[in-house]
Amino acid sequence: MALEDAAREARAAYEVARRTGASRGRGSVDASAWEKREAQKRAVVDAFVRRSVDDDSFWRAVDDAMGDDAGCGFAHAVLGGYARSMASNDVVDGEMKVDDETRARDDSAFVERAMRAMTTGADAMEADGDGTEDDVDAAHPCEVAQTCRYASEAWCRGRAKAVDGRTLALALGRARARALGEGGRSPSMTPQDAAFLRVCVEAKAYDVAVESGILTTRVSEASDPASTGLVADDYIARCYYGGCALLALQRYDDAVCWLRDAVVAPAWQDLSAIASAGYKKYILASLLSRSSDRTRAAIPSSVSGPVRRFAMSRHVESYDALVSVMSLTSLEKLNETIEKYQTAYEEDGNAGLVDLLRERVQIDRVRAVAKTYSKLSLSEFARLLDLTDAAHAETMLHGMVSRGEVDASVDGTLGVVRFAEGWEKPKSKGIATELTTRLRAIADLTAKIRDQEAEITRSRVYVQRKESRSQLAEVRAAETVGE
Repeated sequence: MALEDAAREARAAYEVARRTGASRGRGSVDASAWEKREAQKRAVVDAFVRRSVDDDSFWRAVDDAMGDDAGCGFAHAVLGGYARSMASNDVVDGEMKVDDETRARDDSAFVERAMRAMTTGADAMEADGDGTEDDVDAAHPCEVAQTCRYASEAWCRGRAKAVDGRTLALALGRARARALGEGGRSPSMTPQDAAFLRVCVEAKAYDVAVESGILTTRVSEASDPASTGLVADDYIARCYYGGCALLALQRYDDAVCWLRDAVVAPAWQDLSAIASAGYKKYILASLLSRSSDRTRAAIPSSVSGPVRRFAMSRHVESYDALVSVMSLTSLEKLNETIEKYQTAYEEDGNAGLVDLLRERVQIDRVRAVAKTYSKLSLSEFARLLDLTDAAHAETMLHGMVSRGEVDASVDGTLGVVRFAEGWEKPKSKGIATELTTRLRAIADLTAKIRDQEAEITRSRVYVQRKESRSQLAEVRAAETVGE
């Protein structure tokens, strides 16, 4: 009963603050009054959360508020207050606190209700039809942003295992679309972008990210931080997780641009952990990109001091080694470098990208050999590619043929590999495209000539000349007969 009274009292105080116009924007009241009323609402909610969060009935009170249109904003505010409280308790003396069973239970309950709140808000907006929030007590965008951030954080840290990641990504996508406003594909950046992309990456729901259209907009206009809750970390995280999604989609050129944006963002002291991770992935994306210079992964010279210091530190030694070895032609040297720093790549979560880079280099080496030789012994092929023996070469070629990476026939009995002429896919596609374009141009030109010919045959001058020539021919024929 005590919690019900506390919830009722908090909702009443929140309603008083809301009715003064605090949640309707700065335009209705002067800025100082607006900020004061928003602070008053936040103080009411934070006090309620601190006093009640450990009560077993706390989440039931949130459910009651969410079940009432008039309490939707209060529910969002409470979720935002919980997110603020938990986020501030995540770090003690610079170290992450160890999650306990109670925390995991509460975070799971939070994520489930955050998803409902995101969906309820979006449904209410759609039901209203005119893009206004007259029928719903709208939560302040800052509260929504905090809720989305912590929902993403809690799920990605494994504290809401009962929640399906794809479902959470869809809910965050709806919250993002609502923040963007009508159309949902504005170039403006929202605080929800980073949370949405992070869950898409962790849940491997890349199709959800693609469908949202977010990956088509690299440089965005930032919405007003004071009214939306947007902070600098949102931008860096957006660039980083967007780059990760593009890497998974094998859109390496785009990934280079997104990750570079995360790296070169201004840093005043030390480089953030997410920017540090972004720098390492930026190097790998540059090496995987077809259009980038693989012998270097350059960043603009105008970057901040922390970025420059990090780029020269021992923390990226394993990645600098990859850049150096890529300037060589030896696959053996590349394999030695990867083996030497394999532990570092695994700890950074980049072992898969490094393996992909090794495969890419192997493919390029095979293409280079195929351009020179149409037939080659497996032992000679193994020597050219720095492979251990002919058996290794045969196994690798069979795998590349089965994946469609090369058009070749391997004769294990004779120990010979034969490359089909013009097998390289990108080149073949380019020739096919050019040929199709030229054939269409010829067809268009032929059609124009045919039309002009038909127009000429119908013209009066042409008809008269044709008749004159016909008559002249008849006269000459008659003269010939008379002779």
